[in-house]
Amino acid sequence: MSEHIMTEDDRKGYQWPASALTVNEMAILNNWRKQTKTPINELLRQAVVILDDIIKKNGDKNENKKSIQ
Repeated sequence: MSEHIMTEDDRKGYQWPASALTVNEMAILNNWRKQTKTPINELLRQAVVILDDIIKKNGDKNENKKSIQ
């Protein structure tokens, strides 16, 4: 079985998320990148998975919140 290679069509048409990040947020990502030697796109992917787990574990606690600040 061959490994699936992600194409533009797999990305659901979303723009690169870093374009919406502040200078300070990008600085944080850059520091993490330097410390972990992990590409920023992988750090963002990991952050999404971790945040999803946190939100799922909190369940009803976050049900009425519109966004995380």
